[in-house]
Amino acid sequence: MVARAAWGQCPNPHLQCAPGRLPELQRNGPCHCGSGRKYKHCCLDAERAVPLGQINFLPWLIEALPRKRWPQLAGSRVSLPMLIDLAHTWQRERREKDLVALLEPWFKGDRHFSERHEPLLDCLLDCYDALGNPRKKQTLLERGLKHGDRGMVASLLQRQAAIAHDRGEIAQAWAYFQAAQRMQPDSPALCHLELLLLIGQGDEERARERARFWVQSLQRRRDPELAGLIELAQQVAREGAAAFGDLMLQHEPHLAAIEAALDEAPPARACYTLPYASKDSVGPLKP
Repeated sequence: MVARAAWGQCPNPHLQCAPGRLPELQRNGPCHCGSGRKYKHCCLDAERAVPLGQINFLPWLIEALPRKRWPQLAGSRVSLPMLIDLAHTWQRERREKDLVALLEPWFKGDRHFSERHEPLLDCLLDCYDALGNPRKKQTLLERGLKHGDRGMVASLLQRQAAIAHDRGEIAQAWAYFQAAQRMQPDSPALCHLELLLLIGQGDEERARERARFWVQSLQRRRDPELAGLIELAQQVAREGAAAFGDLMLQHEPHLAAIEAALDEAPPARACYTLPYASKDSVGPLKP
């Protein structure tokens, strides 16, 4: 029973990584377990209760495949949700080199630059960041903007806006944001980016105002997956720039440790004086 259920979920290298399919059993036919009872009176309910559909079998296949065969997955029938889940798992485990080897073949030439593959491209770009390969990252971004469909291009424009913001190029960041907005004006991802840019340029009042707009807009969609984004917008509306500080602490645990250490540290005190300071020089420090 378990083997049959697993067979229907596990990617099969002999079927271009699509799951294997066994003949469907008839409810009134004999059960495959050999009990001699009808299927409906034997293993049917038990098979339905086995939660193998929640298990991603792809990692075991990848680990068993020789590394030189990984590029074959790019043209296969492998489940994209399984691959995306695997990529996110390896990213959390800091397996950037393995991820690069696995994902680069997906974006050779002009293929797979579609919105469906955006999570994979996003992981690959993050890997280039982690491995210190800015040239490869920029090349991939440019190819994605050139060959991507509308959804992919909008997503990459948003990423370019975030990169420009990190560099302090605020005007360029807004230009990328507006280009992405023209392509997908209703994209929920624009919420986080717009609030980040407004906070970055010091316009906290405008950020609070836009946060309130985004809360109403996103709540109308009634999409459970937007709950985290709505919570962020609500927090920005209440706290302004401090909301992004809280968000950074959640994603960067070492910053929280530093903040806690600073809170516990004794007050700063002056251990030196400047007795020889003049209008031209501060002079030497004296303990």
